[in-house]
Amino acid sequence: MVDIVNKTKQFGLHFSICQEAKEFVSYREHGVAFEFIVNHLYEQNSAIDKPFYELIKVTGNRMKLAEDKWNFLEELIR
Repeated sequence: MVDIVNKTKQFGLHFSICQEAKEFVSYREHGVAFEFIVNHLYEQNSAIDKPFYELIKVTGNRMKLAEDKWNFLEELIR
């Protein structure tokens, strides 16, 4: 999850959003951090690349989250 948080900066998420996500992780709220980042990426229509999407997908699967928690990000791949 830390990898995702650290890489979100390169896709345009504001520093404060990344910091808030890191706080969720530090409190072991990985699912909350995951959804927080995914939702902000989508709301800001942030362009992402295929490797980052794959990282999101693998992480979501490892966390046993439903695909509908992240699969909408696929339309942001550029």
